Amino acid sequence: MSNLNDNPRKVRIAVIGLWGHECYAHQAADHYATELAAVCGYEGVEKSEAERLRKFAEDKGTRFVPDYRKLLEQDAPEACVVMLPPRQAAAVLAEIMARGIHVLSEKPFVSSLAEARQVAAAWGKGKGIFSLCLPLPKYDAVMLDARRRIEAGEIGRPLHANFMYLQGKGPLYIAREPHFRDADLPASALSGGEAAMFSGYAAVALEFLTGAKIEKVFARTGSFFYESYQQKKMEDLASAVLKMQGGVVGLLTAARTPSPSAPTIISYEITGETGQLSWDSRRAAGMIDVYSACSDTQPGCSRVAACGGYDSVGADFVEAVRDGREARLTGKEAFSSLEVLSALYRSAATGEEAAVERIAG
Repeated sequence: MSNLNDNPRKVRIAVIGLWGHECYAHQAADHYATELAAVCGYEGVEKSEAERLRKFAEDKGTRFVPDYRKLLEQDAPEACVVMLPPRQAAAVLAEIMARGIHVLSEKPFVSSLAEARQVAAAWGKGKGIFSLCLPLPKYDAVMLDARRRIEAGEIGRPLHANFMYLQGKGPLYIAREPHFRDADLPASALSGGEAAMFSGYAAVALEFLTGAKIEKVFARTGSFFYESYQQKKMEDLASAVLKMQGGVVGLLTAARTPSPSAPTIISYEITGETGQLSWDSRRAAGMIDVYSACSDTQPGCSRVAACGGYDSVGADFVEAVRDGREARLTGKEAFSSLEVLSALYRSAATGEEAAVERIAG
């Protein structure tokens, strides 16, 4: 991230909602280049969240506005951090984006592909910066180093890509309602569970690492561990085979493990024509293994601070707005996370391969 001497301009930012990971709102609000205009509620906000919003505003020394629309009408900010439940976010995002206001949003940012189209149209009209609270693929130092190695040709042309995200602490932290469901899915189909929460990490990471877009998905989902998920037709495990540009084949796994003590496990592997690159959170932090072709030796390993990128998202967004550049995780990548997710659910529901419908270019 840059420092104060690079550009002294302040960015007027509003925080709307505190659903999800509140840390990102803190990052943006506390940034040295931020002028926090207000903390806002929205229609349908739960009482407990409204109280948290009031407290957040008080702690930050700014005003609380119960309805964000009043702020837009009277004193519109330059940028907004939008932390809303997916089912309530589409109209808010569309209204803000159509005005050209820059947006950082929690994931998933809407609850269906139809809503994503609505937001994409508003984004195209307003032409502001759009980014997502999806830190690992574009902010983690280890993954950025992996991308550099692949671009440098250390494993040759990518052929196969694998990404696994197993979130821990299942019984202690599970979704209360489906976060994503397209209207044309059969009533019996599973959706809106852990793939909605974590497949975006995989989709964006695999496209970033390989440089190839995901074109088709063949997926299976299951609801095995949590009675509430079974009742609400939500999946706790999803696995998908991915057909990507240039003949690259991928594998995506997203799940929430049922043990309250199990750690989160993240791993990825990229196999190329002349070698393989892999990383696993269970190994030494910061280690990337790079193997040469037909050899058990490692020509090069990388030890980089494995931070996950979680501390950089808010700062990067503020600085992107201030400096007039895209955020590291771009708007097209944000939409790609939902475009692939929708195809995953369609494939799992039909038992057939599903094409990824691109709605944002």
